[in-house]
Amino acid sequence: MRPACTAVAPDGSTYNLYALVLHAPINGTDKDNHWKYQISVCQNSLSCGNIDPAGYCQYYVNYEPFQFCIGSYDGIVGLNEGKGVQLVYKEPIEGRIGTVNIKCDPSGSLVSNVEAISPDKITDYVFSFSSSAACDTRSSRVKKEIN
Repeated sequence: MRPACTAVAPDGSTYNLYALVLHAPINGTDKDNHWKYQISVCQNSLSCGNIDPAGYCQYYVNYEPFQFCIGSYDGIVGLNEGKGVQLVYKEPIEGRIGTVNIKCDPSGSLVSNVEAISPDKITDYVFSFSSSAACDTRSSRVKKEIN
């Protein structure tokens, strides 16, 4: 069974990322193309490093067996004003923390504008992308009611 992946922001913005939970893991590379990152939205379905299963992994592009677990899925936070959500992944042994920012993209793309940032500190991993699944579900209900 797939996990629920919902959040309500303090202002009432409501999110349901179930379409991304069903999606294959999402991949991205850093700007220097040295590291490849892979995330599994709201779940731990990846195999990497010292935690198995994991939700957020890092692989060295030139030698893929060299890998790190950035973390296991730890939670979701809805952002105000329908701006999207933030997922948190944590790895307890080395203290790695990864944040996944998913911005609302009302254009209909499930995954676009993928960006991965390789940090200087192990607590600053950031993976970002845009998705129609990260839009406030109240907005789509209002649009359907108007039409």
